[in-house]
Amino acid sequence: MAVVEIALGVAEVYWQVNAYNGIQIFLLPRPAAARPDDQELTERAADAILAETLGIFEMRDTFRFRLSPEPDAEAPESYSFMAKPGRYTVQAVEGDTLTMSAWNAWSGGVTQNPTTGENSRGWLNTYRICSPALTTPDKTVLVGSGRWDNVTDAYKNANPYAFDVQSYTVVTFYILDEQNHDNVGGLTLEVTRTDLPASKT
Repeated sequence: MAVVEIALGVAEVYWQVNAYNGIQIFLLPRPAAARPDDQELTERAADAILAETLGIFEMRDTFRFRLSPEPDAEAPESYSFMAKPGRYTVQAVEGDTLTMSAWNAWSGGVTQNPTTGENSRGWLNTYRICSPALTTPDKTVLVGSGRWDNVTDAYKNANPYAFDVQSYTVVTFYILDEQNHDNVGGLTLEVTRTDLPASKT
């Protein structure tokens, strides 16, 4: 099984071929002084292009993966892949089980605020994306909203998020909750790639 090392600005990323969705990822902290410059990122992207050309792995245009906010859960807390140029649309979907269709940061509890009528605790469809391809200052975006009464409402009210990748780069998805001892559930995300719109001349 081939293993290739690629670099992301805040971490060292190791990936290997996985029959289910193409890539299995491991993230390890990387000291700020050792973070890669643009040239190194370009070289690592070239490695990924070569790997695809040689058939070491296939960059699929549609795939699904699971995320969990629980530290010892079956699904990983983060997932990364090397993205080739294109427009990527991410959608939280119903998982194989309801357990992997939404998550809750309060041991599954739901609490309504009597003043506003909105939930102060509930089921969540939120996750984060981090990539040099993003245009935000910190190259990170929070996707999702609401604290829902149940799992079904959470994933059915999840809106898609789209972003463009102009050149080969790493994209990482993760759920962030520093106090994760009472987290339950998880998310199933579907990623679909299409070609970038033709540039107008």
